[in-house]
Amino acid sequence: MPVRGPEVSRTRIPLVGDHDVAVQALVARLRRLPGFVALTGTGPRPEARYSIFAAFPVAEVVIPASAPTRSVDPWAALNLLASGPRVEGADDLPFVGGVIAYLSYDLRCFVEAVSDRHSSEGAAPLLVGRKFGAAVVVDRDSACAFVIAIVSSGDRDLDDAAAVAKEQLLRAILTEAPREDFGEPLRPSKPKFLMSRKDYLARIEDVVQHLYAGDVYQVNFTYPVEGPIVGGVGAFYERLVRHNPAPFGGLFRLGDDSWIASASPERFLRVNGRDVTTRPIKGTAARGRTPESDAKLGAALLSSEKDRAELAMITDLLRNDLARSCESGSVRVEDARALESYATVHHLVATVAGRLREQKSVAELLRDAWPGGSISGVPKVRAMSIIDRLEVARRGFYTGSLGYISWNSRSDWNLLIRSAWVNGDSALTWVGGGITVLSNGEQEWAETLHKLQGIASAAPWSIPEVPQ
Repeated sequence: MPVRGPEVSRTRIPLVGDHDVAVQALVARLRRLPGFVALTGTGPRPEARYSIFAAFPVAEVVIPASAPTRSVDPWAALNLLASGPRVEGADDLPFVGGVIAYLSYDLRCFVEAVSDRHSSEGAAPLLVGRKFGAAVVVDRDSACAFVIAIVSSGDRDLDDAAAVAKEQLLRAILTEAPREDFGEPLRPSKPKFLMSRKDYLARIEDVVQHLYAGDVYQVNFTYPVEGPIVGGVGAFYERLVRHNPAPFGGLFRLGDDSWIASASPERFLRVNGRDVTTRPIKGTAARGRTPESDAKLGAALLSSEKDRAELAMITDLLRNDLARSCESGSVRVEDARALESYATVHHLVATVAGRLREQKSVAELLRDAWPGGSISGVPKVRAMSIIDRLEVARRGFYTGSLGYISWNSRSDWNLLIRSAWVNGDSALTWVGGGITVLSNGEQEWAETLHKLQGIASAAPWSIPEVPQ
């Protein structure tokens, strides 16, 4: 009689009504559960097909911001946490159990010997990873939620914990969520810009001097903004998704009342079997107020010399990053430039793909490509040094990543842009963009305000209007 291998038990629940509303309802029902995480796809884009929810982790790894680089290997810790049964025959599910994790931008110090002048006090952790044997997977295309659990894994403790977690998830889904009022607040507050416009323009000029000196070809320069939010993290995330739906969003509990909330449009790395894809974003334009002006702004972005050059440089950098982990000759540019439109902005996006080498793990792939090229610069190490000198604090969560490593050889990671670190009734976010020799400081400042609109609508904050 053949030996039974690891399998996935699943319970199918049909979804009624709007998909994005159903995703929000699941967040409301599940987010108070221990170790809650959600990776959400909302909006019309095909990449937004799946959302994943999990709670009741069977194991957790936390590496604090103060961890010394000489005594900790976060990538080995992530790789070990992700170890588990190999599940065959569940190719229709993106996640069948495995690890869901948050990674800080400052893991850069565990990849390259780079400067790190800012204090780690009060910063978000470097890594929080949780192993789950059960989860909820929402499939927009089939209008269903699947509550899944690993069975026959060969680890009785894992199977038992997964079965209990599945029952608790089912119970929470079928229980009416606590009543919450997500109505629109009447009075937006003013956030605190932790870098003034004048200081920003001066530092952009500093970056440009490095560019003309040949030190770097592009630097992604950013600054933080913080302020109060109305209604706590539940209301904040509901408004964030409603005003700014995105294919690579998420809500990740770091602590009792500490959360990463994301409406990211950018995929950092996707792995399906051994096929690897990255989709860097470079180039941004505001949406128009009329269909005619919107089309003109999108066309102008597609033809922009500065934005095309930005994207070409980052695409080449990502080709090199993937080549560290992929089979020789397999890395290729599948789409050099495409226009994608979101609620508040247009973006230029490229697609680069490769074939992961057999001996490489997803954790090693992440390490070899860390941090993302689109949010650092070219060349990456020198750009990170300039960023560290000119930015006002550690980035921490910002331009890090949320993602998963599943036991059916799938993995998907975003870049934490259009995202915030929510603590109680306040939120911290960052905004920025790629600086090249063709950059205009005033236009770059205006672009940061366009990018801030989604978070500002969720808080809500009153921010300066930018003429189109």
